[in-house]
Amino acid sequence: MRQRAAKWGGPLGNQPVVGGPTLHEALRDHIAWLQAEYSEVNGDLTAWGKVRTKHAELLIDRHDDLLLARLDHDAIEAMVRFWRQRPTRKGSDRPIAKKSSEHQIAAIKFFLRWLSRSPKYDWKKPDSFEDIRVRVDGRGGETRRQVTPEDIFTLDELTLLNRYAAPFERCLLLLGINCGFGRAEIATLTVGEVFLRTAHEPRHREILGFESTDGDSFIKRYRHKTGVYGEFILFPQTVAAIQDVEKNSWRPGPPLLRRRSDGRLPLSWPSRTHRRLG
Repeated sequence: MRQRAAKWGGPLGNQPVVGGPTLHEALRDHIAWLQAEYSEVNGDLTAWGKVRTKHAELLIDRHDDLLLARLDHDAIEAMVRFWRQRPTRKGSDRPIAKKSSEHQIAAIKFFLRWLSRSPKYDWKKPDSFEDIRVRVDGRGGETRRQVTPEDIFTLDELTLLNRYAAPFERCLLLLGINCGFGRAEIATLTVGEVFLRTAHEPRHREILGFESTDGDSFIKRYRHKTGVYGEFILFPQTVAAIQDVEKNSWRPGPPLLRRRSDGRLPLSWPSRTHRRLG
């Protein structure tokens, strides 16, 4: 078990260990708690709750179902080490992103704090819990292309583009500057992912360590390719541009932006040329 845990933090295993409560059992109870804690008034799970649940489910998928009695400092350290070393994606030989590893380590710590205070389980986190190394190092071969000055608009150029842009173009420009969105992110943005002048729920504010108010606006969404959740606080100018586009849209509702040639079609809809070539 120790050798397997050193590699996987507990490798994938479907057979529960006999002799007391197990890691998977506790994680399933933790997921049930998350879904109760992060539910909307109507019973739907919040976006943040979905993220927390996904992280906990991945822990079940990638870690062995060891006895909680064996979940000591060494076992916890092995679990964390597994994510620090950035395991490969399933079905690929490429490692997961550094940020994904950091999210899973945070999920381990969040779960263990919950487990330590749960009255159902006679388990307390070890005193050395906070001493476990959690930093995820980058890989030497991962170098990004250097950005040259020719690739970047100057402040004067951006000011000029914003001043003379049509409302639709200004919205595209500000979404790119504000959120770092490219074509795909902007084209697939939906009305349901835009929260104008809406504060976070109290529990969410506590987790983020950010005191939002009803004067703040956000885009909250999952990336289509990776499923990674992200939130983007919006500039007042971006809020105004989004409202301007919504006001002049053919009709409200997802997606947020529509083709100017035909307001009934989403911006992500392929052109006739693309459809013929496809």
